[in-house]
Amino acid sequence: MNRLVRLSLTLFITAIIMLVMVMMRLRDAKLQPLLNQENELQMAYLGLGITAVLMIGGIVMLVKAYKGYRQLKEGAATADPVNE
Repeated sequence: MNRLVRLSLTLFITAIIMLVMVMMRLRDAKLQPLLNQENELQMAYLGLGITAVLMIGGIVMLVKAYKGYRQLKEGAATADPVNE
């Protein structure tokens, strides 16, 4: 498996775990008093932002890996083993 694909899958798995943790934090924030609820919501929104960055990074790496694979495949298809 390509190095970029492995890294992007790791980012996706990390983002999913973090998303679950943020959702639990949001659920717990609803049970907090109003004063503490503000802080919990800020932390949850920060977690959502980090999760979004991880997901975008994973998508970018997958696209780069696909483009590299496609170029490698096109390069192999255009090589003429008879004339070489």
